[in-house]
This record gives sequence, structure tokens and C-alpha cells, in this order.
Amino acid sequence: MNGDSYVKKIVFDDDRKNCRLISLNKRYADIEIKKSDDFKIVGVVII
Repeated sequence: MNGDSYVKKIVFDDDRKNCRLISLNKRYADIEIKKSDDFKIVGVVII
């Protein structure tokens, strides 16, 4: 996103009409994806 790479869980919120990247490690903050962000899903990690 915006030139950076992340491995996070993506959550779609239909009520708020947005999505967030959720960190599985509590030391890292979640990221809300805004319409102005350059965002794409490149791959999938299976745990």
C-alpha cells in the first residue's frame, strides 16, 4: 500500500463501506484503507 508491503489479514466492513488491514501481531497497529490509498492484493498467505 502506497509503496510499502504488508502481511496482514484484510477485513471488509460493509456497514462502514471500507476495509482494514489487521495485524496478527499486537505490537503493530491495524491500517484503515482509504479511497485515496494506492492498494492492491498481491498474494495470499495460508496459516
